[in-house]
Amino acid sequence: MTLKTKIKAGFAGLLFFAATVQAAGFGVSPVRIDFTPQDRASAITVTNNSDVILRVAVSLKAWQQDTAGKDQYTPSDALVYFPRQLELAPKASKVIRLGPKGERGAQEQAFRLYVSEQPDAGANRQGQVAMLVSFGVPVFVQPQQAVPSFKATPAAGKGRLDVRIDNDGNTTLKIKQATFSDGTSVDRFDAWYVLPGVSRNYGFKLPDALCKQAKPALTLVFDKKTLTVPLSLASGDCKA
Repeated sequence: MTLKTKIKAGFAGLLFFAATVQAAGFGVSPVRIDFTPQDRASAITVTNNSDVILRVAVSLKAWQQDTAGKDQYTPSDALVYFPRQLELAPKASKVIRLGPKGERGAQEQAFRLYVSEQPDAGANRQGQVAMLVSFGVPVFVQPQQAVPSFKATPAAGKGRLDVRIDNDGNTTLKIKQATFSDGTSVDRFDAWYVLPGVSRNYGFKLPDALCKQAKPALTLVFDKKTLTVPLSLASGDCKA
């Protein structure tokens, strides 16, 4: 019996820590594309790191988030991209070219361009496991006039701080770091992006020392904006 396991890596985390994403068989670079109003085209390089022929398929999905901030993806043809199928010799590289269609809207558009490894017909043998990898590269088409803006609403208690982020601007925000006024910081998040018009909640453990400060605060660093949020804490809020 043949067992196939397909691994889809949308890279809600990994995509943001390197200029090139590497899997066991191939790499993709860059790991994010931003089209400014002046940009008409860009490119992604796919590199076959293995010793066998690599076949990949390319597909585009529009990226949205629901009222809870959960990612939703639907097939899209809003970008021009080619080729849509690639075959790479061992250690070889090929380029995928892409660009936006039509006029820019008032709000940034978000997509993921998926580069997905295809199964090798010769590998379908009894007992063999096929590990297929799919990279979802974030692609953003900026509006004519970018206005990054967000609000943060904190709520503390029982050793925890919950912060609601409302993105009321017209560009996507990517959280990079959260730092408390005692120096404690967080730079790893389950959810990195907040699309325009979307609200998302972030939870943090309150440092014990924070409730002893006269003016505790949390500084949120996003890729386009930084905001320091004053915190109103009672003496027992930092205890679980």
